Amino acid sequence: MANFSVDQSLSKAKSYSQKGKIEEARKLYKTILQLFPNNTRAKVGLTKLNVHKNINFSFPNKQVMDEIIEMYDQGYNKQVADKVEIIIKDFPNSFFLWYILGMVCLNLNRFEQAESRLRKAIELNPNFPDGYNNLGIVLLSNNKFEEAIDVFKKAIFLKSDFDEALYNMGIALKEMNFKYPNPDLHIYILKLLDKETFVDPSEIAKAVISLIKCDPDIQKIININHNNEFNQLSIKLIKELSKQPLLIKLMSVMPIPDLELETFLMNIRSFVLFNISKTLNMPDILKFQTAIAHQCFINEYLYQEDIKETEVIVDLEKSIELTLLNNKQPDPIEILCLASYRPLHLYSWCHSISLPKQSKVIIKLQILDYMLEKKLSSEMLVLEKITDGVSSQVRQQYEENPYPRWVSLGLHLKPFTIYEVVNEIKLRLVDKAINSVISPEILVAGCGTGGHPLNTASRFKNSNVLAIDLSIRSLAYAKRRTKEFGVKNIKYMQSDILDLKQLDKQFDIIESSGVLHHMEEPIAGWKVLVNCLKTGGLMRISLYSELGRGHIIEMRNKIKKLGMDSEKFAMKSFRQDIINSEQSDNRRIFLPSSDFYSFSGFRDLLFHVQEHRFTLPQIHDCLSQLGLKFCGFEKSEMINIFKSQNSGDNDEYDLDKWNAFEIANPKSFKSMYQFWCQKIK
Repeated sequence: MANFSVDQSLSKAKSYSQKGKIEEARKLYKTILQLFPNNTRAKVGLTKLNVHKNINFSFPNKQVMDEIIEMYDQGYNKQVADKVEIIIKDFPNSFFLWYILGMVCLNLNRFEQAESRLRKAIELNPNFPDGYNNLGIVLLSNNKFEEAIDVFKKAIFLKSDFDEALYNMGIALKEMNFKYPNPDLHIYILKLLDKETFVDPSEIAKAVISLIKCDPDIQKIININHNNEFNQLSIKLIKELSKQPLLIKLMSVMPIPDLELETFLMNIRSFVLFNISKTLNMPDILKFQTAIAHQCFINEYLYQEDIKETEVIVDLEKSIELTLLNNKQPDPIEILCLASYRPLHLYSWCHSISLPKQSKVIIKLQILDYMLEKKLSSEMLVLEKITDGVSSQVRQQYEENPYPRWVSLGLHLKPFTIYEVVNEIKLRLVDKAINSVISPEILVAGCGTGGHPLNTASRFKNSNVLAIDLSIRSLAYAKRRTKEFGVKNIKYMQSDILDLKQLDKQFDIIESSGVLHHMEEPIAGWKVLVNCLKTGGLMRISLYSELGRGHIIEMRNKIKKLGMDSEKFAMKSFRQDIINSEQSDNRRIFLPSSDFYSFSGFRDLLFHVQEHRFTLPQIHDCLSQLGLKFCGFEKSEMINIFKSQNSGDNDEYDLDKWNAFEIANPKSFKSMYQFWCQKIK
């Protein structure tokens, strides 16, 4: 392929198409897309061929149809609509015309019209997957999430590798809370979660958990827990759980953010530990115990253990070591029981063990990945030794507990230009020159475990991302996962924001999410970032809200009065006290926050060594002081709520109006302020 010419191949494919050699054209377009997945001309060409192939539309004039497609591809939506409205009177049974008309209405945000026209198109041709996918997009826009899921299912049924429809289903699932069983949907969600970059599992956790809990077998175990009838737990029940692939999958991709499920997983973990001899050579038990070991490692062994469990674990450690010293292998259930309480890499004998095929993932997860990250840590680029006092404390926290915990991410299906991103989230720019930057240089300041830079690298077309963080362990995890995803446009480096002047470099875009408010002097760190930003460059900042974190402030003050430190046992005990408490204030901590369900998240939530919070007037003053102009908040449902109450053209960009809105709705920014600004001087 060394001499492969994209332009020549595109011309040849177009020539094949014009001569009616459809299969030859299709093969060539597919070859181009295999080598260059983002080639727009190849995508458009293939789309045209697929339209021709799938449409039986009683529309004899191919030249007119090609003209309509060409106009549509060039974005002339109004002209296409006018032309099609005339032609469709003579060809009312043309799927193609109804489909194009529906797509034009979608592009023009005429969602009700788009829905009716796409439904008509599907009625005329019920076997065209793109029709269902685009109808699903319209239904999403109309907040008809359950209907959208149904049509995305149909699209994927017709085209099993339809990634876009699967990705869109993930968007719909974020808004769902199921009340009734839907066994068919399990298959599609499993397929979605198998795609490690299509959806952040935490964003669909509510939907997936509600669906899982509709199952009668799950409800049975939950009821046992509610009634404190733990003696009813049995090997038979655990075998039934091993037949729950969606639950097992969820346990492997995220800390389970549900106290009912957490409780029964804790009880099953304990039950198997105390009944090891009864579970030997049972593949079903092994399967579910593998999932528990996976889950406990992901949540960083957050679950409490009592004294009896600790005693059995100590005996189990000795037994496994003795067995290995005698050149024998422990039973897999023994290894997995231990792995659900302690990470296997802690033990000197860890490289001597073996597990059956279905459980080998635990060896990779708890031993091999850890060793690889250790190696990557030793090779990490370092800008300067961390010397700032608070930075050193923050670094220590994240070395002990890298944060945030993640296994899968919701990355962008395709990258966009800066201009397209700015338009999509409706940023108001002072200087529009940034829109013409073709290959943006981007800094992610405080990248944690890599989710943020991976998202940014997938969002911006032709971008080069430098991601920095205080924690070597967090960076090592980020680097390992970035390599596994095959992402090549991110470079990782250990650095304190305060030392970035040593880079002697300026960036087109700088993003810093949830970092500045953990510095001793946030404004000093923010000023360093501004100095690293080109004039006219964009900056995305996320900061804690004083109003939004009112309940967190109360809890942190309570912890301070109690004189608690960040010792692991104390934190886990305090968490259990919160769970057992009858006070409604405590429920406000764990109900909305996925951070409550991993140890690093819980520590970050309530026990962070340094935390500042801001108000919108304070942010306004910071922006003025730093020579930055507010451009708008990151896209969210909250903006729609704000706009329903503030209809002026400039209201969305007025921080005074946003401040009034937040005072009236103090939970609006319970996570963080996430906003964009531009350097104007």
